[in-house]
Amino acid sequence: MSATEAYVDEQIGIIQGALDQVFLLLCTFLIIYMQAGFAFLEAGSVRSKNVRSILIKNLLDAANGAIWWYFIGYGIYGCSGGDEGGPTTSDMYLVSDQSAFTDWIMSYAFAVTTCTIVSGAVASRYTIDLYLFFVSLMVAWVYPMAAYWCWKGWLAADGYLDFAGSGAVHMIGGWAGIVGCKFAGPRYGRFSTEGGKFVDNGLRASSVTFQILGGFILIFGWYGFNAGSAAGATPTQMGLAARAAINTTLAAATGGMSALFYSHFAYHRHDIEFIVNSILGALVAITAGCGFVETWAALLIGIFGMFMYTFAAWSTVYLLKADDPLNAFAVHGCCGMLGVIVTGLFAAEKPVADYGASYYGCLMGGGGDLIAAQLSAVCVLGTWSAGHAFVVFGLANILCPGTRLDKDDEILGMDIKYIDGYLHQNQMTPQMVKEFNEKKIAMQRKMKTKPIAGSTKGGSKDATKAGSSAGASAKKENAV
Repeated sequence: MSATEAYVDEQIGIIQGALDQVFLLLCTFLIIYMQAGFAFLEAGSVRSKNVRSILIKNLLDAANGAIWWYFIGYGIYGCSGGDEGGPTTSDMYLVSDQSAFTDWIMSYAFAVTTCTIVSGAVASRYTIDLYLFFVSLMVAWVYPMAAYWCWKGWLAADGYLDFAGSGAVHMIGGWAGIVGCKFAGPRYGRFSTEGGKFVDNGLRASSVTFQILGGFILIFGWYGFNAGSAAGATPTQMGLAARAAINTTLAAATGGMSALFYSHFAYHRHDIEFIVNSILGALVAITAGCGFVETWAALLIGIFGMFMYTFAAWSTVYLLKADDPLNAFAVHGCCGMLGVIVTGLFAAEKPVADYGASYYGCLMGGGGDLIAAQLSAVCVLGTWSAGHAFVVFGLANILCPGTRLDKDDEILGMDIKYIDGYLHQNQMTPQMVKEFNEKKIAMQRKMKTKPIAGSTKGGSKDATKAGSSAGASAKKENAV
């Protein structure tokens, strides 16, 4: 090779490296913007008395997550260690190599997405202190270990395929969320029994507008999530990115349209929350295989995602008796599991080869190796995530019961307890809360009973006198 040819190759390599970084940074910014989508979606799905606290939780996810990812999580994930990364990398606690900066910021965006899923599942019940403790553990240990196994470690070596994180991101967040949700118990007024029959009362969401806006932002950001997982801007990688983008679009489209028809025939109305969550479920389901499947398979996966979300949301309420305000387990935990499995069915040979892997879908003539690896990963990731959540939330319930809001605090709302005021001025003010507490104490003394936190009779009567609809009754609470 002549000196001129060597110089040209060197310059092409420099330009290609710059293009890779530009592409990855743009996709990363889209992923980080998804935090705003989660914030709007969660704020619109909880009751208005908890809106400000759920917004601050989403903001703290990004801030708190960056610190833990910088000091611990990134080193465990092993980005800077290349193929030899993981828990033994020499760059365990810091990232100091400039060549790793782009990897750091993109992997950080994935990590904090996992935490935000948990936020929706346990909304309105746990203190901010316990929530921050658990999501710190998620960013510093639970997610980076799972992501390392999936993309660099033993699961990847076994043939596991997950293009953008149906398992590594969504399953990890969703399965941790449902465990926390069960330990937290239902929100006051969500479930009741009438004539010995279990009843789901539902609780009114604060803003359909916020739900729709959050959904739109998440759909927009998902293109960075999925296409960016091509990990570069070479012609082959951009081909995978384009495939991921069109499959993301098609799956979201069939998920939304099938939800529209399903809600029309099943409920005889168009359920906006159901349609938004079905689209998100379809997006989660296509995430693992978006770079591997053909376009016709993406259409089917979107429909499968809608049905999986529908069944999982019903099962969460009527089988698990769990109150998941965002249906985070159905959208992320169950549709993420579906995404991992359908990749083992529909992954096509050529895009898998372009990705650098060997096994492809059993329905595409690839045999059973890939589907076996996918099913194994489902068991590993679900157990890893749910196990850590079980330990943390279980111990918190036993050793620190105050981390779960009592009934009075829940009736008044987290915005009063932590933010010193509601989103809307026509709700209870701090002075009205003070009067509520004073009247309740006076009534307890008058009745000569030991104060019982969360007394429905006393609390609801006093709250009514204080001019608040929040504590009137379980039924009236539903209207707050």
